[in-house]
Amino acid sequence: MSHPDRFATPGGVSRNTVIVGSVIALHVAGIWALQSGLLRRAAEVIVPAELLSEFIAPPAPPK
Repeated sequence: MSHPDRFATPGGVSRNTVIVGSVIALHVAGIWALQSGLLRRAAEVIVPAELLSEFIAPPAPPK
């Protein structure tokens, strides 16, 4: 009676191939989303803040 090899790779797509494919697909989807306008819409929401500052004269030296 012949036993199948326990350590032989199963037929079909390996787990690592599925993981690498998923990561590549997510990166492609993210780049597409940024190029299609999500980046521009997010930039419009940010309102530039005005910085108010005043110069303070240093205290007079003691005599």
